[in-house]
Amino acid sequence: KLSEGMLGLSHRLFRLYFLDRYEDEQSTSLITMENIGIVKYQEYTLHDVLSVFPSREAFIQYHEACEFYTNLYSHLAPRLDPSKYRIDLVEAQSIPKEMIDRERLDEILQKARREIKSMRQSSMEGMPPFFAAFTSGYIYAKVCHQCVKLLERLKEYKMAVEVLKELLDSGLAKGKRGSWWNRLILDTSNHLKEHRVAYLLCLRALD
Repeated sequence: KLSEGMLGLSHRLFRLYFLDRYEDEQSTSLITMENIGIVKYQEYTLHDVLSVFPSREAFIQYHEACEFYTNLYSHLAPRLDPSKYRIDLVEAQSIPKEMIDRERLDEILQKARREIKSMRQSSMEGMPPFFAAFTSGYIYAKVCHQCVKLLERLKEYKMAVEVLKELLDSGLAKGKRGSWWNRLILDTSNHLKEHRVAYLLCLRALD
């Protein structure tokens, strides 16, 4: 049995190997097969090598954010039956509302929003835009995205709007911006009945 420290180290090594994949039996076996020579990958000559992570601290923050996201629904809905739900892949829409722990939802949202605000935008200066997906801020934006879905299911549209505005102001996860604008405008118009505000948001989204 691995000690907690060694288990944590193995998780970090896995993250360095795959970056954006979550641990499963197939992925772990790939590492083993490559190490013993069963699987071989094409070799490349690299020029002008640029590290995905500007520092060791940046990698650790990214890894911790990924672990947090992987276990998100085990915190948000601790009563979910793991035999019915793949806890690391479950979507907000599939969780019964009565299973959602509202107090924990507040705590997780507070943590994710704090982490996003504390992320220094300067840390990405001079880096390729696609490297942004390997930052802790990007992962915490995904956390907030899932939490917004839950807030909408709970009919807490005012809070959902507040979080969506922060996500749009963060400059993170640019591929999600269209979805966030849609959700923000629909929540503002259809649920909060603030039609004039929704119209102005439409103009901003198109600007």
